[in-house]
Amino acid sequence: MDRIKYFKAIFGVLFFMAILGAGSASGAVTAENKPISHVFLISVGGLNREGFVSNPVPNMKYLMMEGVTNDKTLAIRSDTMEAAETSLLTGTTTDALLRQDQDAYYHAIRNFDTQLGIFVKRLKDSGLYDKSLIIITSARSTSPSNLVPLIIYGPGCNVNSTMSGGMIIDVASTICRLIGLEAPASSRGIPIYGSLQLSEEERQNIASTWIKDLQKDRQANWNMNYSLEDELSRTIRQMASIKEEKQSVFDFAGEREQLIIGLKSTLTVERAIWCGIVLIMLAGYLLEFVLLKKKYLLFK
Repeated sequence: MDRIKYFKAIFGVLFFMAILGAGSASGAVTAENKPISHVFLISVGGLNREGFVSNPVPNMKYLMMEGVTNDKTLAIRSDTMEAAETSLLTGTTTDALLRQDQDAYYHAIRNFDTQLGIFVKRLKDSGLYDKSLIIITSARSTSPSNLVPLIIYGPGCNVNSTMSGGMIIDVASTICRLIGLEAPASSRGIPIYGSLQLSEEERQNIASTWIKDLQKDRQANWNMNYSLEDELSRTIRQMASIKEEKQSVFDFAGEREQLIIGLKSTLTVERAIWCGIVLIMLAGYLLEFVLLKKKYLLFK
């Protein structure tokens, strides 16, 4: 298997999402007013944070300096790569960690980085690099930490900066925000605002929206807290009731045991009395036999 096929077998998917006209990007906010004409979402299947930070990946780090990055993005756990990629593309959630040969895995990461360098060079040679939105990440991680790197470069993105708190399901919403489209209706993600160049007015509007959402979440969390407290109280009362019933059962079992012991004692006494009566009757019969024998015996 040649190098490219090997890389594809290890990592899987390279998405070239819609090649969009400049008119579709009229809603994107940029510092240099450059429209986004192309979107490249590169999903490196199985890439995890540990593999990313432990390998020499100069081309990915070049894009990190050109754009914004978060090497602790929370990935999606899913049974299949297709399900994970669906979450990446739509922002929806799905419900296994991958296993790989460590040497082959690291080799594949370095191989991907080499291919990425070739890809970026071709974009620059064709004059598309400055008008392209490039996102490099993985829909799911091969690490128990569930963390993957996320690199975003393009018009409207911050340069040589880091972000935190992102999730893979936020990628679709971030792309839609940058190219001026509505996020998918089923998306549960939000734009990664830490990656975007925003005007002061936009920052204030976003902050205001977040404050309102946080107030709603705060009230919802308190209501949930009250519900959990009520449920805890009910559980404590049920446990106390079960404990009382358990004690009652033990008490009944003790009384029953005492009753059984008493009945056994009474039965033993009654048996002894009956045995004594039988012995007395036998002794009487024997005495009567002896007396009658002496009285009526004709011959010695």
